Amino acid sequence: QDKLLEAMSIVSSQLISSIPYDKTITCTIVDDEYKAEGKYTVTNGDATFDAYSSDTKLKKEDVVYVTIPEGDYENQKIIQGKKTNGNEKR
Repeated sequence: QDKLLEAMSIVSSQLISSIPYDKTITCTIVDDEYKAEGKYTVTNGDATFDAYSSDTKLKKEDVVYVTIPEGDYENQKIIQGKKTNGNEKR
């Protein structure tokens, strides 16, 4: 029974690790030339790529949260919002 449970645990762990999931990372906007179209160029320090947002008021050097659908950088990246430090006035 112990061997069977161990085998089931290994199989389920492998299945879970193979499921694609969205990944959200912190990036900095490095180019906002096309912000009117909701397109921004961002970097996470390792890579630079385009990400899209419905918010056209973001600007260069804003730090934003970017979602990578299914963790696949070939998919269209989506800016979820601007990262705040909690000190902003309302």
